Amino acid sequence: MLMKKGLLGTERVKLLGSWEHSGFNIDASVRIGADDATGRENLARYLIRAPFSAEKLTYDVAESTVIYKAKRENWLVH
Repeated sequence: MLMKKGLLGTERVKLLGSWEHSGFNIDASVRIGADDATGRENLARYLIRAPFSAEKLTYDVAESTVIYKAKRENWLVH
C-alpha cells in the first residue's frame, strides 16, 4: 500500500521484510462496547500504568547513564 502511494521504495520494503520477527503481536479479538463502563475503565487503567518500574532505575552521574535493572539483564540507556 505504501509503495503504491509512493511513500516507500522497494529497497526499504526489502529491508523491512528482512527483519527478524520479535514476537510482538497485537490481539484485537477482545472488543469493548460503548456501553461497557467496566471494560472502558479497565482499559484506561491499563493505558495509564507505567511501562516500567521507576524503582528499577538508577542514574550513574559519572557516566551520564541510566541503568534499568530487569530480571534477566541490565539495559543501558545513554
